[in-house]
Amino acid sequence: MVLPSLRQLAIFRTLMETQSVTETANRHNITQPAVSKMLAQLEEHFGLQLFHRSRGRLHPGPDADRLYVETQRLLTQLDAFNDSVTAMRSARQGRLSIAAIPTLAATALALTVARFLETRPNVRVDLLAMNSDTVVEQVLKHQVELGFVHQSVSEPSLNAQIVGHSEIVCVTRRDHRLAALEVVTPKDLRRERQVFLDAQAPPSHFVREAFQQFGIAPEIIIETNMSHAAKVIAQFGGGVALIDPWVTALEDGGDLATVAFRPRVPLRISCLSSIYRPRSRLADHFIADLKSSIATLEVTNAFIGSGDISQ
Repeated sequence: MVLPSLRQLAIFRTLMETQSVTETANRHNITQPAVSKMLAQLEEHFGLQLFHRSRGRLHPGPDADRLYVETQRLLTQLDAFNDSVTAMRSARQGRLSIAAIPTLAATALALTVARFLETRPNVRVDLLAMNSDTVVEQVLKHQVELGFVHQSVSEPSLNAQIVGHSEIVCVTRRDHRLAALEVVTPKDLRRERQVFLDAQAPPSHFVREAFQQFGIAPEIIIETNMSHAAKVIAQFGGGVALIDPWVTALEDGGDLATVAFRPRVPLRISCLSSIYRPRSRLADHFIADLKSSIATLEVTNAFIGSGDISQ
């Protein structure tokens, strides 16, 4: 069965609402004979007499009334569909799924999600925190659209884009002797109780190598896979933490001091997406907003930067 065109149904709806061939023709920018022809085609198509004429005017019959209800429902749904497509094109509607290492999920990404949704009430975001390997796995399996990690990823099925960077810093209480230094080295940390990221964390490897360069064995009292946990331990005097600066970037510092650590241990923020799943407009807009958030923060935080480290 050949279905009537959407244009025919739209003209029929207008005819029902105006009950005037002249007004319908004007609204659709066509001639009156074209409206009459369309009506005849529609009646022939459905095998129904939709209108009858009386004193030069069209009057809808019972079948026309019933057809109008269904036509109105269909065209309203079509309008909603078009609105949804327009919203998706402008990244104002849809769902975005993100996986990230905990430090980034709780700071840069949480901040960006909040700002992102301020102007997008019809968008839903899933933000999941997990370790680096699981983030990569989730993107590869298309369980999430975007993944954010610190490590470099050589997986050929993934696109990796550097959206920002930071560096390992020394975090301690403001009343600690190290807080007065401009730079902290492994030598300065001798005989200090140290809080390290666990050995499985990629940045931790480089920190340990830095100690080896100085011929110093770190005095690790606590290992954790959460920079936030290390920060809290340092805050309450449990030790000196060598961590990602993002955990203090959104705070005023309070009784904590953040000091540069040398040799420098760079941390690149890699945005991962699958080469087999083209990024949505929503994802592209989110990445742009994330870069903007990082660029704003780098103005007041010397340990955070936009783009790659070499830039």
